[in-house]
Amino acid sequence: MTVDLETAWQTIASHLPCSRIELGPVLSNQLGMVLGEDVVADLDMPPFIRAMMDGFAVCENQADPLGALKVTGLAEAGSTPGGKLMPGEAWHIATGAAVPDNTTYVLPKELARVEEVAGGTQIVLPLVSTNKGKNLFGVGEEFRTGTVLLKAGSILGPAEYGVLAQAGRTAVRMHSSPRVAIVSTGNELVDPNMKPGPGKIRNSNGPMLMAQVARAGGVPRFLGIAPDCPTALESLVREGLGHQVLILSGGVSVGPKDLVRPALEKLGVETFIHGIQMKPGKPLLFGVHSSGLVVFGLPGNPVSSYVTFELLVRPALERLRGVQDAIPTQAVKAQLTTAWRVKTDRPLRQPARLKLTSEGMTVEVGGWKGSPDLLSLLGTNGFACAEPGEHCFASGDSIQVVPVG
Repeated sequence: MTVDLETAWQTIASHLPCSRIELGPVLSNQLGMVLGEDVVADLDMPPFIRAMMDGFAVCENQADPLGALKVTGLAEAGSTPGGKLMPGEAWHIATGAAVPDNTTYVLPKELARVEEVAGGTQIVLPLVSTNKGKNLFGVGEEFRTGTVLLKAGSILGPAEYGVLAQAGRTAVRMHSSPRVAIVSTGNELVDPNMKPGPGKIRNSNGPMLMAQVARAGGVPRFLGIAPDCPTALESLVREGLGHQVLILSGGVSVGPKDLVRPALEKLGVETFIHGIQMKPGKPLLFGVHSSGLVVFGLPGNPVSSYVTFELLVRPALERLRGVQDAIPTQAVKAQLTTAWRVKTDRPLRQPARLKLTSEGMTVEVGGWKGSPDLLSLLGTNGFACAEPGEHCFASGDSIQVVPVG
């Protein structure tokens, strides 16, 4: 008996193993990794009072705030000031430099006039009155020692890698990316580098699923093409059982050559789902091996394989890499740019093009020839939704669309 999408996801989520946490180097090209520990500040930031712009560090003469200031020194970024200011004095200062003691404020260059006086001495004439503390970044103003800078579960992007560097962390505990084995099945398949003979087609699902796994944060490994032979299929499945996730495409329906479920069950995989109420993608299979490895059997038609991966496999991989609240992407409302006539006997998820405009979200639902129509995926970034029945949506109507990517 088939199940709906929500039931399918709840079943999958309830059988996913815990993600793995490992200590590893901080590599800023690994975007999307998930922290497995809190990251705490080991010092105050900034550790000294610093200038927020180029100009002059000023010790104000309170009797004459706009009076001339004698330039007596220079503060450069990366050095420690070798002295202190006295009332009525100023130092040249660079952005980020530590200010000398007794600094009242930093006067920007563009708000000052500099003049040479006798003996080569410079004086600075403020053009405006400046408040005490202006353009100064105080000790610990960004954060203090012991502050939790990043919480466990944070997804590492460019800003997070910058914060890790500020915290002096070159290694950190992170959730490891799930290792995913991929197998394509079917006598009709040949490798992409081969010219297909009679009755044969090139294997497009293998490369497509590899890319989808990588986009979801997994580490894909293609094991090969399994012909419609129990022995050959079982051999590749055994190899796949050494990973955290095994994905097979094709061979999951109920025909005489659909050998995936029998092979999986023979090798210790318990099936929890075999069929979902969706078009495309009805013959999806989900099971769990006694070792805890999870198995997805996806339909062989490329659009069916793509859609079922994005709706169910992708959020599962996100959970396995540590995104604990990951769920299937939720539908949004979008306005049709053209009319859409559709008839379906199951809930439909058809490839579509979402676009954010000044007037809101719009969607273009192009021609679609069915599950084998791989070209229909090009340029798409969503799935237009329709419930069972016959529909005549007009241009300008709002429909539900699941964003992808």
